Amino acid sequence: MEPYDSFNQHNDYYKSGNDAYPNVHRQNNENDLWAAPYPVEKQQMVERMPGPPGPSGFYQGAGQPSPPHLVPPLFIPTFTGEMLKSIDAGSLKGCLYQNTYVWLRNGRSFWFYPTYAGYNSVAGYRWRKSQQRWSYYGTDINEILAIQCF
Repeated sequence: MEPYDSFNQHNDYYKSGNDAYPNVHRQNNENDLWAAPYPVEKQQMVERMPGPPGPSGFYQGAGQPSPPHLVPPLFIPTFTGEMLKSIDAGSLKGCLYQNTYVWLRNGRSFWFYPTYAGYNSVAGYRWRKSQQRWSYYGTDINEILAIQCF
């Protein structure tokens, strides 16, 4: 019995007359539109419209959920000391798909429309007042000082 040699066995596979998988190495020609690197009975082509930037998935075809169609409320809520509580994924999940005002630890604050709340992060759409539009935004939960859902 000869010792196992994967290189030689690989080369032996490509010798003529090996027809165990005859369709594996088909040559593409003009008449064969469905040529594939592996045998298939029928291959389906799926076309999808591109979604907004962000992680892809099967939600609405691909991409993130679309941003809200309306502008956020015109008022800015006042920050009170009672709001200083521990921010975690559970408290943010209650605000999913709602207008939420966010105060960050760096002093910035803005309207936010969360679409994802993970264990350590949150993502969604942030209102850019200077541009008058929603833009995709994500941050670490530890960066958030307080939130208020509306």
